[in-house]
Amino acid sequence: MSGVMDPPLEFARTIIAWSVVIFFAFISIYLTIIINNFKSVIRLVSFNKEEWKRFMASARIWLLLFVTFCTIFYFTVIR
Repeated sequence: MSGVMDPPLEFARTIIAWSVVIFFAFISIYLTIIINNFKSVIRLVSFNKEEWKRFMASARIWLLLFVTFCTIFYFTVIR
């Protein structure tokens, strides 16, 4: 029975794990935008070129939050 059930369950687990990682990526970028400044969000929406440069410079914050969420997810759920 395990030969029949394991492949579909492994596929489902992979899909769910990647969905959570992508969700964490979106949450991380959202928190980064909010943390930086609400005025900056307004300028980003209006496609201010200078503000986009500053936003890309703050990608380090996004990466830090993303890696943190993924690490927590890995050690609490997958492992």
